[in-house]
Amino acid sequence: MVCAEKMRKYTFVITEKPDAAQKIASALDQKETPKKLNENGMPYYVATRDRELIIVPALGHLYTVAEEEKKGPIKYAGLRLNWVAGLVSLKG
Repeated sequence: MVCAEKMRKYTFVITEKPDAAQKIASALDQKETPKKLNENGMPYYVATRDRELIIVPALGHLYTVAEEEKKGPIKYAGLRLNWVAGLVSLKG
């Protein structure tokens, strides 16, 4: 069980791809040299500012574009799109 006190010492950042995690970690680290670590084959970065920041890639799309639910006939050609969470779009 993780102590709430310990959790306050970190900021957790989730990115969509590994290269984005590396770039964001470098931008956020005071010296622009974040520590690259690996857990079960998954790379992640630890950047230091006023606290430690843990930057982790999701290895997939977090958001995607989905067509809006149709409500009645469409009177003109076009697409109605919204940004939705990736898992929502997979469920249909």
